[in-house]
Amino acid sequence: MADEKVLRTWVYLQPPTDYGMGLCACGHPQPQWSEFKRYLWCPACKIDFQPEDAGVFDGPILVNTAALMGMHFTRYILATGKIEELKDYINEGKEIDHGRTDV
Repeated sequence: MADEKVLRTWVYLQPPTDYGMGLCACGHPQPQWSEFKRYLWCPACKIDFQPEDAGVFDGPILVNTAALMGMHFTRYILATGKIEELKDYINEGKEIDHGRTDV
């Protein structure tokens, strides 16, 4: 059975490469967040693809250490256009999606 694509409800404000995520097979240096969970979008190939390397999302995230490297986990909520800080969505028990299968 083919992997069913599920629409995202939010994206991180930083691009996928800021989190060390893998590139498309074509090597385009700036993939974007796809409209689908677990996928990125290649603007050169115009395809959604699953990165081979999920970067920091491949393991536990040390948030304070990530911040020292310029990463943050602020999200843009697609339906409302609102910005959500990490501390807010963790405190409210909302979906985090930091696992490899949910990036």
